[in-house]
Amino acid sequence: KILSNCTKKAGDPKIKVLFAHPYICQGKNFSLPNALKTHLRLHTGEKPYACDSCDARFNTKTQVSVAKKKR
Repeated sequence: KILSNCTKKAGDPKIKVLFAHPYICQGKNFSLPNALKTHLRLHTGEKPYACDSCDARFNTKTQVSVAKKKR
């Protein structure tokens, strides 16, 4: 949930957005539902992303990309 609208000061290229953190898991706060979903994979052990070149599986797409670069 957005607490305030996006605001931009005249001449300031940065846009500031304030988020509430409505999604909570064991004291950790997440502003987006997908962030919570990714975090919950740590608890469940789910690894839905597989590497194309090996049998390794990962929690996030980013982890797959990093593993590919290391090979």
